Amino acid sequence: MDCWMTAPFSKKDMPINLLNNSWYEILPYKSIEGFNYFERGKDHMGNIHNTFGLNKFKTMKETSKAVEFRNIVNGEVIYLLPNKEITIVLNPKKVEGNKELEEKSTGLSHSTALREFPKREHTGNGPICYGYAFKFLSVEELDVFLDELTKL
Repeated sequence: MDCWMTAPFSKKDMPINLLNNSWYEILPYKSIEGFNYFERGKDHMGNIHNTFGLNKFKTMKETSKAVEFRNIVNGEVIYLLPNKEITIVLNPKKVEGNKELEEKSTGLSHSTALREFPKREHTGNGPICYGYAFKFLSVEELDVFLDELTKL
């Protein structure tokens, strides 16, 4: 059975993402043996954004280099990088001294987009913001990680 979901209060019956108040196209979803799933337009970025929302993160700023999310409970910032793999970057203050997080990290990431993180000397002429990167193969892996992270 095909169904369409729209928010009844949205302008001109356009679908609305209630987690971060952004507009996007929602395609029909099919019900298969009691499970519902959404198929999105061009890619699965919408699902990633929703995963952050479900884990109490709010979108703060989006650029071509990164999306900044802030936890609405504890104020911690996480960046999502536009890589082929799902890649997030955590504040070094959160990771350093936590053996479990240090072991899971795929290494340091340096970028001017990580504006809420501390700076350090790297390869350029001056200090640059940095953090610890974490890569995930699926949105589900990201969801589990974000859930565990909020408990630390």
